[in-house]
This record gives sequence, C-alpha cells and structure tokens, in this order.
Amino acid sequence: MRILIDIGHPAQFNYLKIPINILSNEHEVYVSYIKRGKLGDIINQELKYAHHSIIIKQIGKHRGSIFSIIWDANICRLFQFILFIYRNKIDIGVDGGFPLGLALRIMRRKYIQFDDDFERHLTIFLEKHLADKLYLFPSTIKLNFRKSSNIILINALKEWAYLSPTYFFPDNSVLDEYNLQEGNYIF
Repeated sequence: MRILIDIGHPAQFNYLKIPINILSNEHEVYVSYIKRGKLGDIINQELKYAHHSIIIKQIGKHRGSIFSIIWDANICRLFQFILFIYRNKIDIGVDGGFPLGLALRIMRRKYIQFDDDFERHLTIFLEKHLADKLYLFPSTIKLNFRKSSNIILINALKEWAYLSPTYFFPDNSVLDEYNLQEGNYIF
C-alpha cells in the first residue's frame, strides 16, 4: 500500500513519527510537509536513518501572510497534492490539515484526519465531511457538532506521543538540578 502522510507543524510530526517508521516496514510511505520555518529540516533530520521506503517531499509553502495562507498553503497545495497522488498512485492519506483531504476525496482515495484545533470550526466541519475517519482530541470536544460514525474522540494529546516510555528515556539526573524527587512533582 502507498501511504501519504502530510505534516503541517512539528507537533504533528512528533505525533506521527513512530507510526511513520512502523508503517514503512510493510508499506511505501511518503511524508509530505509544507515549507514553513525549520519543519523540513526537522523531518529530514529525524527520518535520515529511518527505513528506506520513506520518501520525503515538500509540497507547498507558507509565508505567514493571509494571502499566502489562502493561496499558497491551501489552493496551490490542493492542486499539487492532486498531481502527487496521481503520479505516485497513493492509496490512502493521513493528515492534520485540509488540502490533502480534499485532494484525496477528489481522487477517490481513503483519508484519515486528526485535529485538535477546536477554534477552527469551518475546518473541522469540512474534515467531518471529507474524512473516512476523523480523530478528534479532547480540546475539540468543546465543539457543538452532531456525532457521526466517522468521528472518533480520543482521550490523548498529540504532544504525548513522543513521551511514551517505550521510546522516551528521561535523564533523571536533571531532577537533582531542581531539587526534585522522581515521581514527586507535577510536570
């Protein structure tokens, strides 16, 4: 299977880094990102020694202005995704944004979406209608929306993903610097 995972900012990458590596053991994984700050450098550095079937590709840009957000990061990116999906025969996409979802729907491909930005009412409304599965984090529970069979509420934060004890090994000597005892403080 050919899977396209789109990354919009570092927290999304931290959330998806481990699944990207696991999926690449059995599938052809494409990781796209929007040119925005150091995001491309972070992804390329973190996946440098990952499985060989991970293909990293910058798709679109974001220069911070309202025009760039509308034109570059959404409209142009939508058409770039359509071409990319067609050329690379993508089967399914995973995203935390909007343009890839619309492109996948246009191309009649499967689409998994996650979101934790409850202030983006219109985006979540569109994702609800585009995604085959929409995973919403706790902050989005505040939204007043009608439940749907494609919506799954998950009791987690994407920022927790890289703190899993399976993958994160804390340096407890740091606690001495702050005169703290292990397990006896609030994070």
